Amino acid sequence: MRNNKNLVVASMAVAFLAVGTQALAATCPSAHGAGSPMTCELPLINGSFDTHDGKDYIAPWVVETGRAKGHGYGDDLHLFAGARIRQDVPLPLNTTLGGGRFPSYTLTFTTDGEGAMDVSGSLMARLTLVDDAGGNPLELGSTRVAVTGNPNTARLEVAGREYPQPAYLRVQIQREDGSDTEVAIDDVVIVQSF
Repeated sequence: MRNNKNLVVASMAVAFLAVGTQALAATCPSAHGAGSPMTCELPLINGSFDTHDGKDYIAPWVVETGRAKGHGYGDDLHLFAGARIRQDVPLPLNTTLGGGRFPSYTLTFTTDGEGAMDVSGSLMARLTLVDDAGGNPLELGSTRVAVTGNPNTARLEVAGREYPQPAYLRVQIQREDGSDTEVAIDDVVIVQSF
């Protein structure tokens, strides 16, 4: 039975590595780094909003409030006034445990306002540690991003903190303005660095 259990675990690991950007998870350090800084891209899924799961182009992002739509033919997601989306990204083992350095996390994404000539709006990006049930939130930081009619790259860098395992990094992006402008977001990436 033990060999079968190992085979199932190995199969699950291969399946995990074979899904889209999750292949990058194998390169993330699973313990505190030593020497030169180690950097990896965390396994955020569908940060370009161009993967179709049979229903929509947003999955596995969760639309918490408001309205958001993915196009499929374009590489972006449109957020309407009041919309908030999130995704919980698994963190490598031992990176939030005490006794050493904690990694920093850098969130980047592009944004662009689409609509009237005088495009304006704002987004709030937030990074929060959560447990495997999505509870016990510990906010690491947030930033407000101005949206105009020109493409812009938003960036939020935060320091990691001690948190029980298993830990997830919640990425949350929210429309803060009430304008009729459609705000497009794209190329959402999270980098972990020691």
